[in-house]
Amino acid sequence: MCRFLGWFALALIADVLHVVVAAIALVGSVTGPHRLEELEQIAWLGPTAGCVCANVALAGPVLRRRRAERRDLRSLQALHDLVVPPAARTPDGTTLVLDPRWSWWPGFDTEDDLNSVMAEIHDGAGWLSPW
Repeated sequence: MCRFLGWFALALIADVLHVVVAAIALVGSVTGPHRLEELEQIAWLGPTAGCVCANVALAGPVLRRRRAERRDLRSLQALHDLVVPPAARTPDGTTLVLDPRWSWWPGFDTEDDLNSVMAEIHDGAGWLSPW
């Protein structure tokens, strides 16, 4: 988490640097119309670098969480195949325990898949119980 805060701090530094460079170019324009024109031309690099750093800072934890959920889903799949009987599965090999939720990215939403697999494992363990 500290690494992502570092990226976010770098984004803020880049934005502050843009303000400083733009202010220097503005003050320099008082002395002459084209004196610090090059400095003004490169001032846009600060917010661009800040946007890239902020995106890395915000997307990093999300992608790390998704990778962990996919790893958990792969590790639970063997238990799911053992516990859930084949007769309870649909023709495509899945079972429907939780109603599917509408999502912008149905293949990207691993949290719902993980919840569904855990619920199916719980139901399957109940089917195996003699009581």
